[in-house]
Amino acid sequence: MDIPHFNDVARRANEFARSAALNLRSVQARAQTMWSGLRQRTAALKAFVQARRQAFVRRGQAFLARPFVQVQIARARKVRDYLHTRPQLSGGLASSAAILLYLLASPVLFTGVVKPEAPAAPIAPATTAPVTTAPAAPAVTSRPPPRKPDTEGFVERFRTLDEDQRWYVADRGGNGDWTANDFPRSQVTLSPEGLVLTFAKAAPGWRSRYSSGEVSTLKRFKYGYFEARMRMAKGPGINNGVFTYVLGDSAPNWNEIDIEMPGRNTREVALTIHLGKRVVTRKVKLPFDAAAGYHVYSFDWQPDWVRWYVDNKLVHEETGPVATGLKHPQNFFIDLWGSETLVSWLGKIDPDKVPATAAVSCVAYAKTYDGSSLCEAQGAESAG
Repeated sequence: MDIPHFNDVARRANEFARSAALNLRSVQARAQTMWSGLRQRTAALKAFVQARRQAFVRRGQAFLARPFVQVQIARARKVRDYLHTRPQLSGGLASSAAILLYLLASPVLFTGVVKPEAPAAPIAPATTAPVTTAPAAPAVTSRPPPRKPDTEGFVERFRTLDEDQRWYVADRGGNGDWTANDFPRSQVTLSPEGLVLTFAKAAPGWRSRYSSGEVSTLKRFKYGYFEARMRMAKGPGINNGVFTYVLGDSAPNWNEIDIEMPGRNTREVALTIHLGKRVVTRKVKLPFDAAAGYHVYSFDWQPDWVRWYVDNKLVHEETGPVATGLKHPQNFFIDLWGSETLVSWLGKIDPDKVPATAAVSCVAYAKTYDGSSLCEAQGAESAG
């Protein structure tokens, strides 16, 4: 190899090495720039995500702090607790509902958002005619938890309200589109006269236009004599109820015995039995205005009949298959509610005539009926 050719090769090799070194430094610089930019963008993205998360949490906290949402959370907890008492509802749709309600009732999305529930404040001859009835059974989630059937009698004069052993005070929404009110416990109070249920314009934080009250026994009763001494509420669009009820495990097992008095006509009472989809009902005219004073309304449910009494006088009896088909133990209810859809039956609510109150001086139960009033018996034992 001649020397000039060797020198040319060496020169080209040196130029290539220098070019490679320059290219490497350029690549390193570009890589450093890209890495720095990536780090900056990553930091900006992390800051953005953190800010969005904080904003999301703040909005969630503000939403869950709303009174209506707090009410829904409290209801969900009650439904969750109710479903937990029903082992037969452990699968399928009911199980999914229980899980959903549990999530709604638990602070799983926003730690520390949901405040613990504050303790509840202390509750300082018949004529036949068809009666329009509510189109569907009230939702099972709105009812008190089931207890074993009670065989012991009681006379309750409401000097206090025993929510540990005897009474469930509703604190929930309405029974469906056919009711115009929710049932916050604030509408159930005690007075020197006894228990007072008040139908009024909506309480703060509730969805419906009106609010009213409902109480029911914690225990269920299979057969027996059920009695209430009360002064009915008066006014169009509202209904007074004294009844026993249970939905059972499904709608076909719906059992209910009613004494109902629309406030538009407090001189007539409706007496009804629901057995699944079958209904029998009668209207009975009264010789007095039920809103003007206290009277005793009662019924005797036995395997072969249901008999209704007003002031200890028999006013109607049912002995057909609907009456004898009642087999399920039932809770005993007293309530007051209104409707803006059942106008043909109840009339239209007049906002100028609310609030309206129903007063209950005594509620009683006995396994058998001896022909006399429990509430008006001299020296009757009082509870509460």
